Amino acid sequence: MFDKQVYDLTARDIEEHGVWYFPMDETVQNELTVRPVFSRELIDIGFQILVRAWFQTCCGVRYIGYIYWGNSSAIGHLQPVMFVSVDQCINFWNGMSEPIWENYSPELQVIRSDFPISFSSESVFDLPVVTGILQGLYSLKDGQVTVST
Repeated sequence: MFDKQVYDLTARDIEEHGVWYFPMDETVQNELTVRPVFSRELIDIGFQILVRAWFQTCCGVRYIGYIYWGNSSAIGHLQPVMFVSVDQCINFWNGMSEPIWENYSPELQVIRSDFPISFSSESVFDLPVVTGILQGLYSLKDGQVTVST
């Protein structure tokens, strides 16, 4: 099996497999277990999926990452993740936790001056492309999406 915990995915995993899904059955360790998709049929069943995406900073530097693919373009649904190295990534959606830049490693803090960052998912298995522009790190506070720059 190719099972991994979603938080253990690396840039190489995303390069090798453009789509991952959450099986959510008795074969998995827990609800954070993901598995690569090898055929369109798994996508058509309706599993939650992650799709490879490319991110580009305002300086033109490109990074690989992924989004939670779906029919909504809301940042809380897409939850974009960008790898700045093979195993170090930045999650632009922090849910109800307010992001504090100082808590990030120096490698990730460098990204702070590279906004806006655009992203575009790949059309793996003919999935429609999802695009967006990130202005910082996002969270939910008092029912409103906020951005930390």
